[in-house]
Amino acid sequence: MTKQQAAFEFKMAVEQAIAHPETADLKQLWHYAEQQFARLEREEQLRAAGEAIAQLSEIHFSRAEWMLNAWEQRWSDRLATEPVLTEDMLSSFLRQTMSLGLEEMLENFLQTRSRLEPEDSVVGEVEKEALLDWLDQEEHEKALAVAHDEHVSEWVQLIQTWLEAHGRKTRFSELVCGLQQQDPRMTLVAIWLGLLLGGFTLQPAEQFYDTHFFISLSSDS
Repeated sequence: MTKQQAAFEFKMAVEQAIAHPETADLKQLWHYAEQQFARLEREEQLRAAGEAIAQLSEIHFSRAEWMLNAWEQRWSDRLATEPVLTEDMLSSFLRQTMSLGLEEMLENFLQTRSRLEPEDSVVGEVEKEALLDWLDQEEHEKALAVAHDEHVSEWVQLIQTWLEAHGRKTRFSELVCGLQQQDPRMTLVAIWLGLLLGGFTLQPAEQFYDTHFFISLSSDS
């Protein structure tokens, strides 16, 4: 099978999954996509992986939209057939007035408060830059927590270790080749997620028409 035939078959499978997201096998589609990457040159793999991620994201969106529509249709039909209860029908079950005595509660609260020793206040001003740094760190930790099941921290460590052992800066294609030789489980998607969530620096080449770009540790940028 030629590369053109393989790309055409994958495109048809993606279109079929988008048309019928409720029956799409997303794991099988991604496995099939990775098989197609193996037939491509290194630079073509980068472009094909980006397109595959975008297409699979669209399928995820279509499936979520289909599930929400099905849920809304199911419950909207059920709500339309539910009986309507009026105030007269519920009057014997509802209490119109209620009284609550708070004197005993307030007395106990004041006695407890009087026994407490005063403490120094810990309230203070927080600088805007420090608050923004804390929020950025919190968002970064949330992203890593969401991707925990995908072993992102392990991928980030592998990338960092490889860069430290090879001059701390290298072409993206060389990084991919080196990591996949070191660990065949490091697919293009795994490397991309590791770079995006690991805080590495992506730098374009100096030549305007050069399609390569460089990866370096964030401390070297």
